[in-house]
Amino acid sequence: MEFASEIKFLNASPFLPDELIKIAIDSRKKADILQPIFNKIMKGLLTMYAIFETGGKQYRVCKGDVLDVERLSDVEESKINFDSVLAIGNDGDMEVGTPTIEGAVVTADLVKDFRGKKITVFKMKRRKGYRKKQGHRQELSRIMIQDIKKP
Repeated sequence: MEFASEIKFLNASPFLPDELIKIAIDSRKKADILQPIFNKIMKGLLTMYAIFETGGKQYRVCKGDVLDVERLSDVEESKINFDSVLAIGNDGDMEVGTPTIEGAVVTADLVKDFRGKKITVFKMKRRKGYRKKQGHRQELSRIMIQDIKKP
């Protein structure tokens, strides 16, 4: 896309927040800076996506996405099926479950299990001499979305 046509696309799109339009117009940069933004926008608008829940969190995914979720400890095989699909969207159409969509499945491959970045937890009570320092590393699983199936 040429830079001028990208600006026209930004102004014509009802899906974009005003801040993003201002950044794109004010920056006057070439398409190499704006390309990741447009890739993300087009991926969300033109492909099927699903919102599913695992590990107490909700994720919005498209086919081919790679994401880190809470450790899936009971999974032995590399294929994982998530059946708690909350919503499925495709080209502006959106189907929302109550609370989930019956028969909808998000299929993913388990890439690897790993531990996240270490964080430091420091507790202290002033004037009492109480100090406690702990570390924590979250157990995570990296998955790659293979398929989204509608009922």
